[in-house]
Amino acid sequence: MLAMADRHGMVSASVPGLAHIARVTEKECRDALRCLAAPDPDSRTKTLQGRRISEVDGGWEIINYPIYRDRASEEQRREQERLRKQRYRARASSVHPPSRLSLNVPPSEAEAEAEAEAPADGDLQGLGKGADVPQKVSSSRTEKPDEGEPDRKTAAANLVSNLAKSKAVRK
Repeated sequence: MLAMADRHGMVSASVPGLAHIARVTEKECRDALRCLAAPDPDSRTKTLQGRRISEVDGGWEIINYPIYRDRASEEQRREQERLRKQRYRARASSVHPPSRLSLNVPPSEAEAEAEAEAPADGDLQGLGKGADVPQKVSSSRTEKPDEGEPDRKTAAANLVSNLAKSKAVRK
């Protein structure tokens, strides 16, 4: 009956139709309808002495239908909101904006990229020789004296500096 009810809790059907849909005999259907229409002293809702349905012209009315409909729609709303937040969090954690810098590049590659992008003769595309160019950024970490390569922070800082210079020149 709940599946057949309209939005107001009205079920338009006959006893033979209900019996057919429920796949029970007409006698079993009438017994069930009598039980649902009878007062229930143990019911939590005391509307009409705990009756669940009442007979009306053309079918039955499910007495507490609006209460359960509202409760179900509130639960559905909460569930939909929970799923929406779950999808949002999954997207937010898996989608990272593309980074212009890769700090996972070993220092030697980062330096090679920075040197390849910088002009060899010190002329920054029309700024003239001897233009004010920031020098290597110092690092809080110490370099190994035998290797001569800067650490990752220094390499990343150099790369940032070179990118900034090339953008300034383009403008």
